[in-house]
Amino acid sequence: MANVVASGADKAVSKESKTTAQETVDVDVEPVHHTISRQRYGQTRRGLKSRHIQFIALGGCIGTGLFVGTGATLSTTGPAPLFMSFVVISAVVWVVMQCLGEMSAFAPLEGSSVPLYVTKYVDPSLGFAAGWNYWYVHSSGASNVSDGSDCAASYWANPVPVAVWLTIILGVIIALNVFAVSWYGESEFWFASIKIIGIIGLIILGIILFFGGGPNHDRLGFRYWERPGAFVPFAAPGDTGKL
Repeated sequence: MANVVASGADKAVSKESKTTAQETVDVDVEPVHHTISRQRYGQTRRGLKSRHIQFIALGGCIGTGLFVGTGATLSTTGPAPLFMSFVVISAVVWVVMQCLGEMSAFAPLEGSSVPLYVTKYVDPSLGFAAGWNYWYVHSSGASNVSDGSDCAASYWANPVPVAVWLTIILGVIIALNVFAVSWYGESEFWFASIKIIGIIGLIILGIILFFGGGPNHDRLGFRYWERPGAFVPFAAPGDTGKL
C-alpha cells in the first residue's frame, strides 16, 4: 500500500514538473510585445471552422494565374519551361512551408504569423520589414484578383464596361473582409470549392481531349510537345530563343 501511495505521489510530482516546464517553455517562446499587445487590445474571436481553414488552404494553392496566365505562358515558351518553373517554385515553397510548420509546432502562439516568427528567430527589424511586405502583398492581391477576373470575363463579347466589373469585384472583396470573419470563411469555402471542382474538371477535360474525345475526335496526344517542341523560341530565333 505504501508503495502504491509513493508511486502515485511520484507521478503527481512528475506531472507537476512537466506542467511547470511546459509553462516555462510557453513563457520563453512568447515574445514580450505579443503579451503586451494581447493585454492592451484583447484577443480575437475564432470564428472560422475547420472546413473553412482547410478549404482556404486548398483554394489558396489554386491561384488566378493557373487559370488565366498558364495558357499564355504555355504558348509563348512551350511546355518544358512551364514545367521547370513549377518544379522550381514548388521546391522553394516546400522548404518555406516545412520551416513554418516546424516553428508553429514548436511555438504554437495565438496570432502567430511569419513576421512574428521572423522577429523572434531572426531580428526585430527584419520582422518589421516582413510585416510591411505582407501588407503590400495582400493589398495588391485584391487588384490582381480583380484584373484576372476581368480578363476571364473579357474573353466573351460583353457590353458591360470593364470598370463595372472591377467595381463589383472590389466591392465584394472589401465587403467580405469588413464583415464578420464567419462570412469570410463561408464565402472562401464555397469559392474554393468552385476552384477545386474547376481544376478537377479541367484535368478530366484535358485527359479526354488528349485521347481524342472532343467533338472532332482529333487525338492530340503529344502533338504540341513535338511541334513546335518542348522549348519554343522566344525573343530570339533558333536555339538562342529557346534558352
